[in-house]
Amino acid sequence: MGGAKNHAESLTARGFNDTSEAICTVHIADDHLLDLVAHDVASGLCAFCDTPREETVGLEVVVSNVVRAIERSYDRTEVPSDWVPSLDTSDVLWDEFGDVFEPETQLFILGCLNELITVDNWEPLGWERQDGSTYADWRTFRKLVTHRSRFIFVANKDRHTPEGAEEASRFVAEFQRIIMENSEEIIREIPRQTVIYRGRMVSSLDDAQSLANAAALGPAPDDRAAANRMSPAGISLFYGSATQEAAVAEIAAHDVEQRDFALVGAFETLRRFRVLDLTNLQVPSVFDESRYARRGDLGFLKGFVADITSPIKLDGREHREYAPTQVLTELIRWSRYPSVDGIALPSAQARNLAVDNTANYVMFFGPESIEGHGSLRDGSRPSFRLPAGSIEAYKVNRRVDAERAQWRSSTR
Repeated sequence: MGGAKNHAESLTARGFNDTSEAICTVHIADDHLLDLVAHDVASGLCAFCDTPREETVGLEVVVSNVVRAIERSYDRTEVPSDWVPSLDTSDVLWDEFGDVFEPETQLFILGCLNELITVDNWEPLGWERQDGSTYADWRTFRKLVTHRSRFIFVANKDRHTPEGAEEASRFVAEFQRIIMENSEEIIREIPRQTVIYRGRMVSSLDDAQSLANAAALGPAPDDRAAANRMSPAGISLFYGSATQEAAVAEIAAHDVEQRDFALVGAFETLRRFRVLDLTNLQVPSVFDESRYARRGDLGFLKGFVADITSPIKLDGREHREYAPTQVLTELIRWSRYPSVDGIALPSAQARNLAVDNTANYVMFFGPESIEGHGSLRDGSRPSFRLPAGSIEAYKVNRRVDAERAQWRSSTR
């Protein structure tokens, strides 16, 4: 009786039940978890594909590492509270371990882990300021700047401020902290002589000849600069792409006249640039102890980037929908630390192209930065040039994809 009681107490303390089943390493997609279980790998029968395998690991070994990983960010709680946020085990598994196992058996494996873990509820450590709260503050900031106050949103006790100003101010401070504390991972250098492609749409190849020059293909003058995702009307920035295909996809998607040809110039950088690179954010594995502290920040940035690069319909709403990213771009542009020359983002339009690099660049330079076209305001040297023979024309083929909707007419 005493032995059974002690064993039950041991199971409660460690947080999971006994099991003799095994999982083959084929189903584990996370390299850090594979490293952690490497010493326990042996031949056996995989419970998830019901096949003898040369490399399997006991499910107890896996679940023990899963519980240990959960306890880096959560405390066990017996009874959910009305005032302290808590998650049940299945929610934690989906939130934190959704990409740990290969997709075909992911649902089955997470279900088994949920049955093995004896803890029902988990309370986030430091729940008062969780990464989810940062995302909630971003949503408040976005709504406030889009619909309530474009220019005065920082909370100030000495003046009237709109509802949500406190959360918006908190988000701005948190966003700046995330950028600063993760700068070594998200700021990179663009070498001199890097090619960045810019273009414009034209109605015919006859029109192309008069526009095949740096002045026409470079950033617009301030008085003609239209509103864009990262800059309001009247502020000219250098927008470009890493490939011709991405450049064409971007300018064609924003062409309300639906013209048939794109003229693209290969601009060359004349010096090194530092950019905030949000194109390939590597969120640390839940099992990566050395980088785990960055997991929340980089995870937030990944969701944030997905938000700000989602396509926006050009029906007039873009002028307000662009406001939050325009404000943040100015915040980044004029920040002293980290000081950057631009931002690199994944293309909203080119993500399905069969090219290796679909990055877009927003460089903090106007038309005066192009060699031979415009005078520099501060007497500095130009930043870009358009070499002779570097302009090409493209025929744009627009395509509409359709899939059957789950709907059926009720009329007979």
